[in-house]
Formats: sequence, structure tokens, C-alpha cells
Amino acid sequence: LADEGLRPFFRALQSGQHGEAEALFQGSIGPASAESSRLLDDLAKLQIQVAHAINASANARFHAVVVISLVAILAGLLAAVGMTMVALRGIVRPLESAVDAFRQITQGDYTNKLDITLNDEVGKVLQGLETMQNRLGFDLAEAKRQAEATARIKIALDNVCTGVLIVDMDWTIIYANRAVQQLLKQAQSDIRKQLPNFDADKLVGTNIDGFHKNPEHQARLLANLNNTYVAELQIGSRYMMVSANPVVNEAGQRIGSVAEWKDRTFEVAVEKEIQEIIFAAAAGDFGKRLSEEGKTEFFAALARGMNQLLDTASRGLEDVARALRALSSGDLTGHIEADY
Repeated sequence: LADEGLRPFFRALQSGQHGEAEALFQGSIGPASAESSRLLDDLAKLQIQVAHAINASANARFHAVVVISLVAILAGLLAAVGMTMVALRGIVRPLESAVDAFRQITQGDYTNKLDITLNDEVGKVLQGLETMQNRLGFDLAEAKRQAEATARIKIALDNVCTGVLIVDMDWTIIYANRAVQQLLKQAQSDIRKQLPNFDADKLVGTNIDGFHKNPEHQARLLANLNNTYVAELQIGSRYMMVSANPVVNEAGQRIGSVAEWKDRTFEVAVEKEIQEIIFAAAAGDFGKRLSEEGKTEFFAALARGMNQLLDTASRGLEDVARALRALSSGDLTGHIEADY
């Protein structure tokens, strides 16, 4: 169409050969153009067929890729779910055991069995929990031992005959045994003559400043206390002896003071009674005697012994006086028969 028709046709037109151009149009160009149109139609149809084939192939590959992708995604999801379940079992079970151990620990059970063979993060948590459990169990056992020891000491102090008061570094009473409570309760009426606000029923928790007319002096005395300090107190008709000592912990730190209270009213009365008799005997009067009424044990024995001594001394001196009176009147026949 191009070589035998169109090019010669345009050359003929350019050279003015209109007849030849017309002949070419009628003879070569027409049939060639028709054949070209047919061939172009065939080519178009072929291209369309090829395009359909390529499209079908592409669609087939696309669907295959989609299916493969879906299968891969599903397989991946299944694998992820499986791995997640395995991981959860590996994490949740140890964590559940840890939570159960915590629950048992809060109830005072420190013997829980834990798997501490793992070295991952959860395993380290369990290892730490095992260490904490052992430590708490040891601390609890030690605290229980100390509490029992403290309880034994407290029970012993509660039942001793000597009155015991313990104060902290703020001079607040933190302990008072039954003996001191009873002692101060009996002396309360006499104590209130000097300290109207004193209450023997409310010793623990009160400050000992309320025991003294001059709290500043007492505070200085206790602050500088480094050994035993003994004081004799006269409260009304009662006589008290207080022995105070510092309380020092194992580190050598002063943490309070302890005071032992003793009611010496009865002892002082006996001492005065003995002193009066001794002074009378020294003056030559052997007629006085110690009253044995109300005295027990040592003081009863002391009263009996003193009275026997006075009786013996009195009889002996009376015999000597009788013999001397006889001698003074010239009678040498008198004898002392008693064995002294």
C-alpha cells in the first residue's frame, strides 16, 4: 500500500500527473487499502485475543497468588496461635504458680514449691520470689523466736515481786508490771497529797515528769544516767526506794531506762523500832520489846531474836544487880545460878 500505491500517488500529484494519480488510486491503492484494512482488523482481533489470553493468564496467576497468600496467612496465623498458646502456657502457668505462692505467703505459708529452673524473665521472677519467700520465712521464724523470748521476759517481769517501770528516751512509760502497779495503787492516796493528778491505773503511756515536782532535775538526771542510781523517797507516810539503770542495746545506744520500785515503809518502821530499842538498851533500859504482830519470815525471826536477847540481857543484868546489892550490904552468900 505504501510502496506501490501511496508514495507513487503523492509523487504523481506533486508532478501534476493527475491521470496517473487517478489510475494509481483506482488500480493499486484501492485493493491494497482494502487488504490493509482486513489485515489491520485481523491484527486487532489477534491483539484482542492475545490480550484476553494475557489477562486470563494474569487472572489465573493473581488467583493463585491470592490463594497461596491466604494459605500462607492462615498458616502463619495458625502458627502464631500455636506459638502464642505455647508461650502462654510457658508464661501463664509459672505466673499462676507465682500468684498462688503470693496468696499462700499472705496467709503465712512460706513453704511453696516453685520451678526456678527457667532462666527467662518469668524464671527470674520465680527465682526472686523463691529468694523472697525464704527470706520472709527466716525473718518470720526469727521474729517469732524473738517475740517468744520477749513474751517470756515480759511474763517473768509481770510476775516478779519487785516493781518494774521502763521508760523510752522521751521519758514515757512503756511498761509497768503488776507489782509496781499494785505498789503505787496502794500508795496513791499518799502520792496525791504531793501530786494531785497522779493515777496509778494509767501508768503506761504517761510521762514520768508527772511523778516529780521538779521535772527538769529528773530529766537531767536520767539523761546523764550511765550506771545504777538509787534514791530514797518519802511520800507521805510511805518510804520508797527507786533503783534506776540505763537500757542500752547491742550497738551501745541508749534506748531508755528501767526503774525498780520497792516499798520500804514496813522495813523503815521496823528499823525505827529496832533503833529505838537499841538506844533504850544503850541507856540501860532493857524493858522495851519488838512487837511480833504483823511480822513474817525474816522480820518475825528478827523480832523474836531481839526480844530473846533483851530478855537474856535483862535477866543477866538483874542477877548481877541483885548480887552487887547483896555485896554492897556485906552479904557474900549470894550466888548467880543461871548460866549466861
